[in-house]
Parts: sequence; C-alpha cells; structure tokens
Amino acid sequence: MSEEKPQLLRALGLKEGIAIHMGVIIGSGIFIVPATIAGHLHAMGPIMLVWIVAGMLTFFGALTLAELSAVLPQTGGPYVYLRHSFGRLWAFLFSWNDFFINKAGSAAAIAIGFATYLGYFFEALSPENAFYKHGYSFLGQSMELAFGWNQIVAMAAIALVTFINVRGVKFGGWVMNIFTTAKVAALVGLILAVIFSGKGSSANFLPWWPEEWTSGMTAAFGLAMISALWAYDGWIDVTLTAGEFKNPQRNVPLSLLVGTLAIIAIYLSANLAYAYVIPISSMPGSPRIAADVAQAVLGPLGASLIVVGIMCSTFGSTNGMLLAGPRSLYAGGVDGTFAKVFGNVHPRFHSPYVAIITLGVWGAILTLSGTYEQIISYVVFGSWAFYAMTAISVIILRRKMPNAERPYKAWGYPYATLLFVAIAGWFVYNTLVEDTRNAMLGIALLLLSLPFYFYWTLKSGIIIHGVKPAEEKHRMAECPRSVTVISWLLIVSSSLGLLVVIFATAVAIELDPRFIPLVVAVFFFSILQAGNGIGMLEGKNWARMLFLWSTPIAIIIILVIFSYVSLFQFVWYIVFAIYLTRPVAVAYFKGTSVY
Repeated sequence: MSEEKPQLLRALGLKEGIAIHMGVIIGSGIFIVPATIAGHLHAMGPIMLVWIVAGMLTFFGALTLAELSAVLPQTGGPYVYLRHSFGRLWAFLFSWNDFFINKAGSAAAIAIGFATYLGYFFEALSPENAFYKHGYSFLGQSMELAFGWNQIVAMAAIALVTFINVRGVKFGGWVMNIFTTAKVAALVGLILAVIFSGKGSSANFLPWWPEEWTSGMTAAFGLAMISALWAYDGWIDVTLTAGEFKNPQRNVPLSLLVGTLAIIAIYLSANLAYAYVIPISSMPGSPRIAADVAQAVLGPLGASLIVVGIMCSTFGSTNGMLLAGPRSLYAGGVDGTFAKVFGNVHPRFHSPYVAIITLGVWGAILTLSGTYEQIISYVVFGSWAFYAMTAISVIILRRKMPNAERPYKAWGYPYATLLFVAIAGWFVYNTLVEDTRNAMLGIALLLLSLPFYFYWTLKSGIIIHGVKPAEEKHRMAECPRSVTVISWLLIVSSSLGLLVVIFATAVAIELDPRFIPLVVAVFFFSILQAGNGIGMLEGKNWARMLFLWSTPIAIIIILVIFSYVSLFQFVWYIVFAIYLTRPVAVAYFKGTSVY
C-alpha cells in the first residue's frame, strides 16, 4: 500500500487571518511612500484624496474577494477564481505575475526597506556605501545594479523568513501575529505622539488644494496612485492561504473586511500626522519620513524606537510575502499549469516548501536590481490588471455557478464590483500612458511565461479544458492535424511577435507619444490571437466567432490610428496589422472544419 501524499494543514483562524492581511499590507510603504506622493502632488487635499481613492478601491476589491473566498475556499486564491471563470491560461498568467513579479518584487523592495531603516543605526548599510554599482540603460531608461551591505542584509532577512515558512503555516502565522502587533503599535504610537506633542502646526497642511486642476495634475495623480496602491498592495494575499484556514467561509471574508477598514483608518491618520509635523514642501526630501517625524516629536530615543517598529513592520511584511505568495505557485503546480514539483508538500511541516524556497531565492536576486522605487514600478501595473479580472470573476461565477453556496455575498453588487473594475481599468491605462516603459517591461515579463505554460500543460496532459488526460488522445484525434499545427503557430507567433512589438514600440514612444494607442491595440489584439489558438485546440465555438471579428477589428484600429498619424507612421501600423491579421486569417480559412 503506497504512503499517503502529505497535504496542507488547516491551522489558521480569524486572528491569524487578520494578522496576515494587515501584516502583508502594512510593510514599508506607509513609512516611505508619503514622501514620494508629496513629490507628485504639492497640496494636502490631492494627497489625502489619493489615499482615500486607493483605500476605497482596495475596500471594494476586498468586498469582491470576500464572496469569491467564501464560494471557493481553496489554496491559491485568485488562481482558483480565474481558473473557474476565465480558464487555466489566465489563472497561470496571474500566478506567474503574482509570484515572479509581484511577490518576489515586493519581498525584495520591502527587504531593502528593512535594510535601509537598519541603516539608521549602521551607516555602512546606506545604499550609497555599496561595494559595487553599475549603471546601465534599458529601453532608454536608466537602471542600476548594486551590491553592498544593504543587499546582504536584505538577502539575509529573506533567507530567514523563507526558513520560518518552510517550517509550516502555523509557525509562520504565529510570527505574523507578533510582528503585525508590533507594526500597528508603532504606527498608532507615532500618531498619538504627534497629537499630544504640540510640536506640529496646522499651517503645514497648506496649500490644501491647487489653484487649478490641470491635465498635468491628473497625470501626477495617476503616478501618485501607483505609490499609494503599492502601500495597500497585498490585500489579496490572505485568500491565497484559504485552503489552510479553519472555517474559511467565515474567517477569510472577515479577515478581508475588518483588516482593510482598519488599514484605511491607520493610513489616513498617519498621513495627517506626517503633514502636521513636516511641511508638504519638505516631504519629498525626506527618505525616511516616519523616522524624521519621530525625531522631530520624540527626539533621538523616540526616533530609534520608531525605527525599530518600522523594522518589525518590514520584516513581518516580508514574512507575509513568503507565507502567502508561494500558494499561487503551489496551486498551479497541483493543477499542472506549472511544473509538478511546485505542488510538493513537505512530509513533516506540511508546507509547499519548493514554492517557498523558489520565491525566497528569486526575491533575494531581485534585491540587486537597484532602488526601492525601481523595484515597485514593475509590481503595480500587471497586478491591478489581474485584480480587475478577479473582480469580474464574481459576475461570471454568479452566472456559471448560480446554485453554489454563498455564505457571504459582496455588498453593493454589482455596482461596487463594476466601480472597482472601472477605476482599476483607468489606473492601468494611466500607468500605461504615464509610465509606459515600466508598464511595457511588466507586460514583456508576463509574456515570457507563455512558452513555459505550453510546455508544462502539454507535459501534464491538460492543455484541453475539461478533458481528463486519459481522454485527451481521443479528443485530439477529432481535431485535424493541420488545425492543430496552425493553432500552435497562432499561439506561439502571437506571443513571440508581441514581445518584439512591445520592445520596438517602447523605444519609439520617446519619438512620438502617439505610438501609445498602438501599444494598447497590439497588446489586446495579440492576446485575442493567442486565445483564438487555444480555443481551436479546445474545440470551442467562441473561437470561431472571434476569428470572424478579428480582421474587421484590425481594420477599425488602423483607420482610427490613421486619423492621428502621418503617412510614415501609418505604413508602420500597416506592417504591424498585416503581421497580426495574417495568422488569424490563415487559421480561420484552414480551421473552420473543426466546427
């Protein structure tokens, strides 16, 4: 008789859920990024509005996730929701982005924040004292590779939390309880110290509002939102561990709602406290805004205590990244969209140890990538695109699973959900326009995953939705070989071609910003092509309808762009359009017999 395969344990309760939710979100962001936001927006009103909008957006997202986590309380969170609503490909893309870009990038950035604040006590940890620095240009953007004590300490912190979480979710949850309590106490203590110190001035809140709101202010508001949303990021993480909760239908939704409301209140209070002590005009020059406020209010000893609290915060948040983050990769490993080894569970500690160690190693490598701001710029864009899709999953699953038990239903449905999707969509678009190179780099990193997806799913025998591996040969026999070949050519050519288009267009944007609509059009149209190819392999009727509309859509895109560009640019777009529509037309005329 074979030995039973080890499984994850249901060891987390409501207390741990709230600690994970708040602990992951409250990292280094609230202690650092208010200075960055003040550099974009030079009036207190817009600054507070950014934090309110970002907070409400997070809350609406939490309302949506609360329903999904109650309907599908499984390890992997959004991976599970997207798989049931959009299919395995989108679930895979989410996990790739969440694991290799979001969680690893966030863990690296927060660990760098931990080391930077430790530099308050040890000057050698200052980023300026790195052993090695190498600046280089990529797609026209200045970047830096650095190695010094700052990176060594950040790597050591990541290694320690990796060890903690390999030891099991119960141990990791216990550590989260301790450090979340410490970080909340540090923030609340600093806010109270400001209130009772009498060392601030309400005049620091001026100007409250700019004299006029220009298009430049709108763009700056969108850039400030990147920093604010990153400070709120991590609000999905507690759902990644839903499969390890006791009574998940109750505890996961409550963790989301209670934790999010508490964080919004703390963040708004902290920003008012900072501005009460340090004038808005002086904030951008403060790399450690919270420590500077503590120094002004409490003196050197108080500042040291606050810095220790901040270090507890960043360490706890890094621990949360290594606790929750690997679960999306684990879910993909179990499902077969990632290598099966990522679905392995430790026989003694019952943790997804391969996924945890992989995240730890990759996060440690990313600490070399440079500054705090450089790391987080890659994280936010792709994440919010998938958050919007996850929210839409609520609407889709209410139609696909109308009889499923729903212990909790999203408040304000569908209006809160649609508002969340609309604001998230605007944010993604604004980021694409205002921070185009970083957005393009994020998309390119995402598209690099597609060859891995095709390899792993074929190896697992699950490329066809809803077909068991034993039935796969029969199903594939129904699909003519020529159609199968054309479908794979369609998928691979759109994926690889889109990478080329993105890099070429990203370079050209500096020459003419009117290339930006092309980036958007090419991105969505090429994703459509990849979906068409997969649909053909799966024998889906919707694919035929997409084929019918592909060429007209391409023509409309060309005509719209033509009205804004010169003849030279129009020829450029025609070349792109021919490249994009050719495989669609071939697939349609050669592949209709499958239906």
